[in-house]
Amino acid sequence: DNWDVDYDSSEIRFTGLHEGAEFTGTFRNWSAIVAFYPEDLNASEVRVTIDTTSADAGRKLYTESLPGGEWFDTPTFPQARVHVSNFRETDEGYAADARIRVKTSSMTVPLTFTLDIDGDTARLQGHAVVTRKGLNLGQASDPGSLWVSDDITVTVSGQATRK
Repeated sequence: DNWDVDYDSSEIRFTGLHEGAEFTGTFRNWSAIVAFYPEDLNASEVRVTIDTTSADAGRKLYTESLPGGEWFDTPTFPQARVHVSNFRETDEGYAADARIRVKTSSMTVPLTFTLDIDGDTARLQGHAVVTRKGLNLGQASDPGSLWVSDDITVTVSGQATRK
C-alpha cells in the first residue's frame, strides 16, 4: 500500500428508501489498505474491511434492525469486505470494479469516483449502487422491496496521505 487513509476525514455512507422516505447511515468503523498508482492503474487495488456492528442508519429502529440475522447478522458475520480493482480512467474521473462480500453473499458493482491529488494529499468522492437482493439483506421480511428499496447507494468520501 502507498496511501494512509485519514479516517477522521473519510466516510462510508449508505442511502436507500424506507416506505418512500430516504434514509441514510454510515459505518463508524472500517479500515482500508490502499495501493493506488495513477501512472499504473493495473497495479492498483484497494481492500476495505467494514465493521458491520458499527452501522448507524440514522434512526433507532433501523440501526437496531441491522445486526439481525436477515440483515448483517453481526454475531456471525461482524465484517463485510470490499475489494476494488480493475481501475480505469473515464471522462469524469475514474471507474473500478468493487467486489462486495456481506455474510456469504458477494457481488461486483461499478464504483465511479473523482480523485484530486495535490502533492502528497489525495481527496476522493465516489459512489456505487448495490442491491439488497444481491447481498441477501432483508430478504426474509421484504423480498419484494415493498418497504425498503432494493437499490442502496454507497458513497465514499475521504482523504489520504501518500506514504
